[in-house]
Amino acid sequence: MKTKGQMEFEAALAANADRWVPACGGTETEYNHPTYGCRVLYCWNPRQNRHAYINLDTDMVIERTPAPAPSDVFCSTPANAIDPWQHFIDEAL
Repeated sequence: MKTKGQMEFEAALAANADRWVPACGGTETEYNHPTYGCRVLYCWNPRQNRHAYINLDTDMVIERTPAPAPSDVFCSTPANAIDPWQHFIDEAL
């Protein structure tokens, strides 16, 4: 059975909607981002064809900023977490 996020993702994709839906086929879940310091959800916008984090406390899109300093790089991220921006950070180091 599909999750609500997966159904939202598929509907937005089919309609080429200009709205943010959970990324990775609708499977993304919210978490506390250690760098941004807020609850976020990694999302995708089909019409804009871009990804961004949504701050769930303010409903604001978090635009990607330059990579943080090495000392600030996801120090408290759980070992099994995957950050979709890690390749940008790796390139900056």
